[in-house]
Amino acid sequence: MGDKLIWSKRYGEDEEYRYIDKLCEAYSKVSDTVNSLKNESDERRIRRKEANEMISNFFESITRVPVEERIAGSERFIAEAKRFSQSHRVSADIYRGASMVSVWLFFATDILTGDRKNDFVALIEKADEISGVPHPNGMSDWCEFAVILCYMTHHSFVEGRELHPFQ
Repeated sequence: MGDKLIWSKRYGEDEEYRYIDKLCEAYSKVSDTVNSLKNESDERRIRRKEANEMISNFFESITRVPVEERIAGSERFIAEAKRFSQSHRVSADIYRGASMVSVWLFFATDILTGDRKNDFVALIEKADEISGVPHPNGMSDWCEFAVILCYMTHHSFVEGRELHPFQ
């Protein structure tokens, strides 16, 4: 069900300290979550279980049809995203999911000009879906917004309806 992080790169000042801060923050959030779950009411526990079962059933009901040329193309998409990140020092995460590859590009307030703009546009043109997230969770101290580019590798259907149509 979950996507697998296959590549991650961060750029910026004090990167090592930022990682340590993020790890401490993540540990604190996990600890808080564990403590809140210990105190969770029976009714809420039942609702959480029902919601998890519903989500699990939804993902199990998806029929995926692989598209071989798209699977091969995903490797080129990943390589292009890595190249963009490394050559223009843009922080990025790349995930492989059951039916797609998603690239998260993290921007501070930024102006894209010249080769940086051209390379970004070329990467966008390869994507099947584009979305954005302002102030991604836990990154608001250094990231203004994330652009998420998805490249489909499988047709995915639920009850005959395609979830993410692509050409």
